Amino acid sequence: MNTVKIGFALQFKTQIAPDGRQIMMVDTVDIIVDINRNDIKLHISGNWLSDIGSIFTIFFKGTVVDLINTAVYGALESTLPNVINASLLANNGYFHFIPNWWWDWESPSPAIVSTDDWCLPIKGLLLNNLIGEVIPDVAIPSMPCKVTSSASQLQGFASTWAIDSLF
Repeated sequence: MNTVKIGFALQFKTQIAPDGRQIMMVDTVDIIVDINRNDIKLHISGNWLSDIGSIFTIFFKGTVVDLINTAVYGALESTLPNVINASLLANNGYFHFIPNWWWDWESPSPAIVSTDDWCLPIKGLLLNNLIGEVIPDVAIPSMPCKVTSSASQLQGFASTWAIDSLF
């Protein structure tokens, strides 16, 4: 096969974990699977019966391409999101970054994606898993996704609430 066009996009949503935590999930959208039928080469060789059979290779090519398209589309439509979402659920919205310290990335809303930005609002609580969550006494402040007056291409923000969770 010389010409294969495969494309997809991820749509970000949230899901509720078994313990009630709201964490990110993905779905695939805008799936494109296009295989050029003329790039498939089927050769039937043998005796005179194979010569008769080779007349029908155009029909076999269509069937083979349709089966490949269906399998790839199905993998992108259901298998890929299922694998990603299962792994997101498996860690239950926690990122284990050093022994006994977890980072809570529970998300109150799905990721916000535009042509210029990718923003994932997260809880950001840092906790020692041997002690458990200790919620800071300060209110969770409103945080920006991007400061447009800054020329920085990659921006990250930590709130006083998240920093207070360390102490």
